[in-house]
Amino acid sequence: QRSSAPPCSSPRLCPSGCACSPMAAAAAAAPKRYALLIDSDAHGPSHWTPALSAVRAEGDLVAAYIFIADGTGYTSDSDWGKRLASLGIEAKVVPPAEASIELCAEAMRLVAEDGVNNVALAVKDGDFEVLAEKLRQCGEAVRPALKFSVMEIGLSG
Repeated sequence: QRSSAPPCSSPRLCPSGCACSPMAAAAAAAPKRYALLIDSDAHGPSHWTPALSAVRAEGDLVAAYIFIADGTGYTSDSDWGKRLASLGIEAKVVPPAEASIELCAEAMRLVAEDGVNNVALAVKDGDFEVLAEKLRQCGEAVRPALKFSVMEIGLSG
């Protein structure tokens, strides 16, 4: 299906992502590569499988991390550790005061270095709005513009 957008004069720098830009077309056809980032304060074991399922229903899950505050007693041999390993979720034990910063830094690293174009956040409602906006702005600043989406997973209970 052809775009109704008019051809632009400089396809390589096309800000509108019109069909005349080969790079924009390639970006649109690229598979959805997701990373799932979980805040352990907001989402415990009962939410992990539904969160993974929600992301996998949308695209290719290439990375899944849970951020756990240091000092909680978490170990890879604990029940949580064994369950996370069986689900393919990597635990990142971080200083409690820096957990949000660590999650943001990992999201940006995944986008910048690992080619993730969709970030799924399993966090408290309203948390990480700044991160979501920065990811969108990052995509808009690149030419041709890349579309990053942020999927917020709200699981009750």
